[in-house]
Amino acid sequence: MAMLSTSGMRPAVFSSLIVLTSMDLTTAYLPVLGEQYGFSVLPVTAILTARSIAAIVSRVFLTRLLQLAPRRWLLISGTLRSALPVALIPAVPQPIIVGILMAVAGFFWGLAQPLTMTWVAGLVPPSNRASALSLRLTGNRLGQVFIPLTAGAIAGSTGTDAVFVLTGSLLTGAAFSTWRALTRE
Repeated sequence: MAMLSTSGMRPAVFSSLIVLTSMDLTTAYLPVLGEQYGFSVLPVTAILTARSIAAIVSRVFLTRLLQLAPRRWLLISGTLRSALPVALIPAVPQPIIVGILMAVAGFFWGLAQPLTMTWVAGLVPPSNRASALSLRLTGNRLGQVFIPLTAGAIAGSTGTDAVFVLTGSLLTGAAFSTWRALTRE
């Protein structure tokens, strides 16, 4: 519990859990949204594959991107630049456009996941890094339980589209939280 009071730890764990949960929500609800808009299984699979490939590509270029841009900018953009594409998905029900939006989100999620890990690890002395990463993992798991429950309740009462808007909102909140924490350092 003392580790949670470390400056920057809560925003780092929050950012991590939001990115991971966003990936899970889109994976779970994209097929539902696809069915709602008349997409067959193949386009939905291609869209999710595009997201995964984009995440892999971003990780391949992560070292180079860190040479070109400050780590904090990449941490903030990992959540902020994925928020709008995810929120726009229900507004543009065309498989190719949804695929592009998901690829953009996937690219930035691919940056955010490893960067939040190094952010958490860098907040504590080397002797506490394993505990800090366990805390991050615990936050991720709690997020994977409670946020989908909330999303399911929202989807049940307002429709599947709302899950994508909620996800975009959570990503924006995580970006703002990350920005605030990183500008205080």
